[in-house]
Amino acid sequence: MWNTRLNNLTKEKSVYDRLDFIYKQVYLYCSIFIIIFGVVGNVFNIILFSRRALYPNSCSFYFLTLSINNLIIMFFSCIPDIFIITYGIDMKNNSTILCKIGWYYSFTVQNFSLFCLSLASFDRYCGSSSNAHMRRFCTMKTAQRIVLVLAMFVLFSYCHVPIFYQLDPTLNQCTIINATYRQFLSILSGIYISHLPVFLMLVFGISTIFNVKKSRLRLILVQPEVLIASATAPTHTLDNVIRIPDRVAHAAMSPQNVVSQRTHNDQQLLQMLICHVLTYIGLTIFPTVIYYIMTFSPITEIILFFFYISRLPYYVVFAISFYVYVLSLRVYRKEFSKLFIELRQSLHFN
Repeated sequence: MWNTRLNNLTKEKSVYDRLDFIYKQVYLYCSIFIIIFGVVGNVFNIILFSRRALYPNSCSFYFLTLSINNLIIMFFSCIPDIFIITYGIDMKNNSTILCKIGWYYSFTVQNFSLFCLSLASFDRYCGSSSNAHMRRFCTMKTAQRIVLVLAMFVLFSYCHVPIFYQLDPTLNQCTIINATYRQFLSILSGIYISHLPVFLMLVFGISTIFNVKKSRLRLILVQPEVLIASATAPTHTLDNVIRIPDRVAHAAMSPQNVVSQRTHNDQQLLQMLICHVLTYIGLTIFPTVIYYIMTFSPITEIILFFFYISRLPYYVVFAISFYVYVLSLRVYRKEFSKLFIELRQSLHFN
């Protein structure tokens, strides 16, 4: 009987050891892949969104801010996680100050990126609105102020983290000793990481689509009036020397061309934003579910295995934006091609 139990325990330990080895190897190689592509992609984002063709738009400023913050996450969140999960080296366990600052940084910088994407959705909603007051939010100066307010909001929202995170002398680990606060922080993080950003993106995204449809409908209704006004205008004045058919065609095309020229980049940015939001939602569903399971259920080796694996799609959120933009946005591909041509020419001349 005792031999049977011992054999069962040995088999369970063997299974857990295999799981431990598998997730460490998977995490190591997948993380390196994510970091390389994330750093390259975010660097290109920063360069392209700083160019004149894209930067004057307030929505582009949010994407630029998002890319800078994502680059910080690649270096100071993804790389340390490789050492923590794969090799068990965590600098936060060596000092109380590093323990508190490290976790405070981790919560704030990652949440800031997620809310930046929500701000881009809000910007597209305001830009597509027929309300002139709402469109005032789509200026560079206002966007800079909103980003500053967002940064202060995120920093304030997690100001309690350094208070409750501390070194546990028995485990020699930076952790939360208060069980009630641990559940509170898990719920708060779940809301800020998944529920609230997704809710805001969906609300502003759907509202933007309705606004765009209304704008197109208004344009269709206005064009016949322009045609009638042009066709019935007196022909004896100097500005009516042009023949009536030519004048009608010119009048019919001019408003459409002006509106099309003005809204082309806005529509392209909206298309890019929708693709980015859908990608974000798809990548965060699994990590959020595992996060809540860990919060309200006993932590087993299997749950821990899935938790570490779920961090990979979560970090992909901060690395994938450049590739989503290239695939979804023609003007972005055009600017990327121009950048490569300029780099090749500069290298050729040097």
